[in-house]
Amino acid sequence: MNSIRNFFKRTGEVLSNRWFLFALTTVIFVPFVIWTECWWLMIGEALIYDHFISHRIRTWNRRACERSKAWRIIYAVWCAAIFAVVFGTLAHMLISRWTTPYLLTLLPFFAYALWYELKGQNTLYRKLYEWVHAIVFAVIVASLIHKFLFQMYVIPTGSMEGTLLPGDYIAVSKVTYGPQMPMTPIEFPFVHNTMPMSDTKPSFSRSWQRPYRRLAGMRDIERNDVVVFNFPEGDTVVLELAASSYYDILRETAIDMENADREQGITRRNADYTKIARQYIADRFTLAVRPVDKKENYIKRCVALPGDTLRIVDGNVTIDSQPQASIPHKQYDYMVYKMGASRPQQQIIEDCQLAQAKAENVSVERKLQYQETFPHAAQYPWTTDNFGGEEGLWIPRAGATIALTTDNLPLYRRIIEVYEGHSLEVEGDDIFIDGVLSDSYTFAMNYYFMMGDNRHYSADSRYFGFVPEDHIVGKASYVWLSIEPQDPQNPKSLFKRIRWKRMFESII
Repeated sequence: MNSIRNFFKRTGEVLSNRWFLFALTTVIFVPFVIWTECWWLMIGEALIYDHFISHRIRTWNRRACERSKAWRIIYAVWCAAIFAVVFGTLAHMLISRWTTPYLLTLLPFFAYALWYELKGQNTLYRKLYEWVHAIVFAVIVASLIHKFLFQMYVIPTGSMEGTLLPGDYIAVSKVTYGPQMPMTPIEFPFVHNTMPMSDTKPSFSRSWQRPYRRLAGMRDIERNDVVVFNFPEGDTVVLELAASSYYDILRETAIDMENADREQGITRRNADYTKIARQYIADRFTLAVRPVDKKENYIKRCVALPGDTLRIVDGNVTIDSQPQASIPHKQYDYMVYKMGASRPQQQIIEDCQLAQAKAENVSVERKLQYQETFPHAAQYPWTTDNFGGEEGLWIPRAGATIALTTDNLPLYRRIIEVYEGHSLEVEGDDIFIDGVLSDSYTFAMNYYFMMGDNRHYSADSRYFGFVPEDHIVGKASYVWLSIEPQDPQNPKSLFKRIRWKRMFESII
C-alpha cells in the first residue's frame, strides 16, 4: 500500500516539476511552429521558458508596479479589460443577445474590475479572476485544436442517408488533408459565421483577410472520401431564406420577371433581367456577404478528382468511362410494383437492399429525375440523372490549360470570376480576362465534384458545380454521437432518441 502511495506521490512530483512542464510544452510548441512555418512564433519559446523557469517578466512587472504609479494604472487597466471582455461577453450573449451596443455591457464589468485592481483585490474578485485565467487558457487551447486538428459537425439533412443520418455528430479531421491557416483571423471563438443566439449578427470581422494557405497533411483527397467543405455558392446569403442558394433565388426571380413581362406584353430593350432581379432582391431582403472560410459547411462524397472526366447516365456515375466504385449505402428513389397492388409505391432503397427488394416484389424501377442543373445554360440541358453530356464534364486541375470559347465558358466562368478573382467580359465571340483578349485559361487551383449518397435528395455539385480546394475543410472520420431528431407527433425523451449503435462508428 505504501509503495503504491509513494509511486503516485513521485509521479505527481514529476508531472508538476517545472522542468518537466517546460520540456513537455516545448515538445508540443516547437513542432507546431515548424508545421505552420510561422517562425515569428518562436518568440513564444522565450515566454514559455520565462513562465516555467525564470519568472523574470512576473518579477519585473511586480517591481514596476511597486515603483511606478503610472505603470500600476496601466497594468490595472489591462487586467480590468481582460476581465470585462470575458465576463462582459458572457453577460451580453445571455442577457441582451447582441441586441444592445456591446460596449454598454463591458463598461460595468470594466469599472468593477478596475476598482478592485486599484483599491486592492478582495476574495470574490480574486476568485473571479482565477476563472478568467481558466477561461482564456481553455479558449486558446480549444481554438487551436478546432482550427488545426479536428472539429465537430452535426448532420442537419438527409442528403447523405444512409451513410449518415440527420442528428449524427461527427468528428472532422483537418490533419488528413492538412488544415487551412485562418483566412479570417478576427472572429468569435467556437462559432462559424453568426454569433451565439443570433441568426444574423456576424461572428467575424473582414478588416483583416489572409490569403489561402494549407499546411501539410497526411494525404490528398481520394475518390469516395466523405468530405466537409464550405458551400461554394455561400458567398452571398439571403438571411430570410438562408436554406436556399442566393444564386438559385436570383435565377428564378429573373426568369419569373421575364415571363411576367412577356405575358403582359412589356418589352424592355436590352433588358438584363439578372441585374434587375439582383436589385429587386437587395431591396426586399437582408443580404449577408461572407468570405470563403465563413460560408456554410456542407458534407458530401467526393466522386471526381482534379483531371477526372465525370458522366452520369440514368443515375449511374462513371469516371473516365469507368463505373464508380460500389458505395453500399448509396440510395435512390424507386417505384416498387408489388404483387396485387393497384398502383406502384415510391420508396427510397439503398443499393445493398436492392436485391432483397427485387426478391420480395414483382419489379423495382428507379425513378429518374429531370431537374435543371449546373451550369444552368441553354446549351447544357443536363439533369440530375443524366449529367455531363456525351463527352462528360472535365474537372479542372491546377496548372492545366484549356481552350476557352463562348460555348464552354458557362462551365468555367464562376471559377475564373469568383474563385480565382479575375474580371471577365464577353463581346460577341471574344472573351476578355482582366482586359486581355483570351482564347485559353490556366487554372490556379484544384477542383472537386461532390455528391450526396441520397442521390435523389441531395443539393450537391450537380447544382452548384465545382468545389475549389480552398473550400475544403476536412475529412469526416467517425460518428461520436447520434441523436434522432424529435418527432412532434411522437415525442421521446433525449435518452430514448440516442442511437447507441452508431456511436464511434467509422465513416466510409
